[in-house]
Amino acid sequence: LPVQFDVNDLSVNIGPDNRDVVVLGADSSAEINAFALKYPVRLKLQIEGSPFYDSEKKAVFLRNIKLLDSSVDAGGFKGNLGALDSQAMDVINAFLAVNPVYTLNMDDPKMMLLSKLPLDMKVVEGAIKLVPRL
Repeated sequence: LPVQFDVNDLSVNIGPDNRDVVVLGADSSAEINAFALKYPVRLKLQIEGSPFYDSEKKAVFLRNIKLLDSSVDAGGFKGNLGALDSQAMDVINAFLAVNPVYTLNMDDPKMMLLSKLPLDMKVVEGAIKLVPRL
């Protein structure tokens, strides 16, 4: 089915309550075209995952994704996806396993130099810090 997908808003909360997690919020709209009709869909998700740094890809990824909150408004149906099945969460986990949430800027000489060292990642409230391993 042809689908037009737009992200209306994206929010990131790093290290809430001093926990080693990242919370992502997304508000998205889609329009599904089927049988000469258009079906608008509005989906809001809030997920939480554990960040990890991949030194080969020089990027931060999220894993162990959990659904925190959701809402959907589609064709007269309004509700939440609280019963989002494990297959859907597997798709989200698989997507975030290969699509980083942050990639080091290798055009920055400081980042390029830093990336050559073994790094440890620390999550603090509001930031992910990469520090040289001692």
